[in-house]
Amino acid sequence: MTNSARLSGRPSSSAAYNVGDVVDTPDSAIKSWRYLGAGEWEPNDAVRYTTGPGGGIRRSTGLPQPEMGVGAVIYAQRQPRGYLPANGAVYTRAAYPELREAIGTTPDGIGTWTARTSAADNSWRAITWSPELGLFCAVSYSGTGNRVMTSPDGITWTARASAANNDWSSVAWSPELGLFCAVAITGTGNRVMTCAPALTYDARTHFKLPTLPATASGEARPFLYAGR
Repeated sequence: MTNSARLSGRPSSSAAYNVGDVVDTPDSAIKSWRYLGAGEWEPNDAVRYTTGPGGGIRRSTGLPQPEMGVGAVIYAQRQPRGYLPANGAVYTRAAYPELREAIGTTPDGIGTWTARTSAADNSWRAITWSPELGLFCAVSYSGTGNRVMTSPDGITWTARASAANNDWSSVAWSPELGLFCAVAITGTGNRVMTCAPALTYDARTHFKLPTLPATASGEARPFLYAGR
């Protein structure tokens, strides 16, 4: 056992423990430890959370890691095995396909509608959502030079310059191409427009983790369970 382990009270052996077991060490600086598996321990004061559909975080204390599921979130003082820091980093889809799928889920049902302010009082016709960009994109058939608007949350909208003042009737997002594509019912030789938003990574092969805040004390950081 290292000197730091002796001072903190971290158990010196894991042979008799299962994942999720808690060992009390009342005479040490850290009073309790949770076994993570593969010889790894973490202080048991780490706050554990799980994510619901759409990434909503709900507290779930005391669950062993395998029961939490891919995409679950915990707050810990150091990075546990199988978890990735929730710091907005980008990873390939091929490396973590289950995590990519979990992050892209959406909630069921509809709650109370709340009026929001659009970027302009145009006649908005169609809207789509890009989970890769975390962005809504809407098109309209009225307005001058501003027949597109985007929003990261559906609340704050930003006007975008449309390719032409056509009557844009539909818009779609292609995750494979990293591309928005819209079509219009008016115009001459220009009834299609596309937009490939600038990214620091290729959305066809990579995805980006959310950036979650650390605890108020700064002693514990958020990590997402990646399943491997």
